[in-house]
Amino acid sequence: QYGPVPVVAALHGAVVGGGLELASACHIRVADESTFYALPEGSRGIFVGGGGSVRIPRLIGVARMTDMMMTGRVYNAVDGERIGLAQYLVPTGGAFDKALELAQRIATNAPLTNYALMHALPGESFVYLGDTARLPYGTKTSATVQRYAARAAEFLVQRDIKALVVACNTASAAALPALREHYAQLPVLGVIEPGAASAVAATRNGRIAVLATESTVAGGAYVHAIQALRPQAPVQSLACQLFVALAEEGWVDGEVALAAAHRYLDPLFAAAHSRPDVLLLGCTHFPVLAPVLSQVVGADVAVVDASQAVAAALRAVLTERDLLSTATSATAPVLLATDGLARFARVGSTFLGQSLSSTQVQLVDL
Repeated sequence: QYGPVPVVAALHGAVVGGGLELASACHIRVADESTFYALPEGSRGIFVGGGGSVRIPRLIGVARMTDMMMTGRVYNAVDGERIGLAQYLVPTGGAFDKALELAQRIATNAPLTNYALMHALPGESFVYLGDTARLPYGTKTSATVQRYAARAAEFLVQRDIKALVVACNTASAAALPALREHYAQLPVLGVIEPGAASAVAATRNGRIAVLATESTVAGGAYVHAIQALRPQAPVQSLACQLFVALAEEGWVDGEVALAAAHRYLDPLFAAAHSRPDVLLLGCTHFPVLAPVLSQVVGADVAVVDASQAVAAALRAVLTERDLLSTATSATAPVLLATDGLARFARVGSTFLGQSLSSTQVQLVDL
């Protein structure tokens, strides 16, 4: 779990006792239809080891693990995937091939991204709020986004949070100054500044392309942030609203995603004399499309996702204010949505890299 690279497990047959403890330490688990899961330790007078007492309830909940330990309950492959013991289920004999495919896809990410997501904040507990009743923000006016963001922030602050991360690029661009002023006592971080800093650090020729939503592009937030760090840097911004829909539907590879990427990017990268060498993903939805985007723009273009910079910035501010947790593991994240719990769970599974069900998401009203 705490190694320098992500670990993808291929599960086949009995994933029992120590096998399940080991599998739970992996970041992604691919099971084939022969897989079954059990924790027989309880019936043999022993207890789980290998970190299983912490990791397994984080995957499936304390109640389900208690049931497995006390009654010897066995989950088959289908039910195991449903409750979160595996994120992928494939036909018998196909787990290794699928795991290898996923590992190759993960390997196209910037190594620091994976490392930051796993290591930057291992002891913190998170509350995720998805304002699904009002999405997409990217096509709304700045005033409307500010109003929505203010409501969401107020709701989260009432839950006694110690820091607020505005993880939506559109909301960061429109509402971050007002939120920082209103909650001056609280660390409030956005994604624009860390993303701009990552792009400036990555560029060699000074030319940067930004993919974002209509609202983010119209506001010019990334252009201002990048040029504040590198004045006169040529920045080309492109609204790619279709990418949001593709990410929401899970169409992050294949012919449709590839065709959309070519349609947006080919004109931007066609001229050799003005070709950017950095492609900054200025929408939270876009990183899941990074492998396709990299394929279209070529290996000479750095595809920059601000997630690692945001994680590092959050860790730094928590450390500076003596707020960083010293725990080595965190409780399961609290998942909140304002509408469409099943959709939130489906889309969230893509972004969080683990299988979610609608029963894990709480419906809230802002």
